[in-house]
Amino acid sequence: MNLLEHLEELRIRLVVVGLSFLIIFMVFIAISPLAAQLLSKSTGIDFVTLHPAEAVIAYVRLALFLAVLAVMPIALYHLYLFIAPALRRAELRAALITLPFSVVMFYAGVLFGYAVIVRLGLPFLAMLSTRA
Repeated sequence: MNLLEHLEELRIRLVVVGLSFLIIFMVFIAISPLAAQLLSKSTGIDFVTLHPAEAVIAYVRLALFLAVLAVMPIALYHLYLFIAPALRRAELRAALITLPFSVVMFYAGVLFGYAVIVRLGLPFLAMLSTRA
C-alpha cells in the first residue's frame, strides 16, 4: 500500500467512528433529561439552572460525555483494524488480548470515577457550597 491508500483507509475509519459518534450522540441527546434525573437521584442533589439556556447546555454536555463513553470501544476497534495489517503474528495476538482488556479497564475506570468522584465528591462539594 502506498501513502494515499493508507490515508484513504484512515479517512474511512475516521468517518465510520465520526458517524457512530453522531448517531450515538443523537440517541443520548434524546434521553439526556432522563439521564440527568437519574444522576440527580443517585447523588441526592437537585441541579439548579440560573439561565434559561443553561439546562439545554447541560443536557448537551451530558449527551456528549455519554456519547464519548459509548463510542470508545468502536474507536478502539477501528484503530485495531487500521494498524492490524502492519503487525506481525505475535503482535496481532497481543493486540487481540489487549483490546478487550483495555475496553474493560476503561469502563472500570468510568465506574470507579462515578462511584467515588460523583457519588461521594459531588455531595461533599454541594455541602461546601451551601455553607457559604
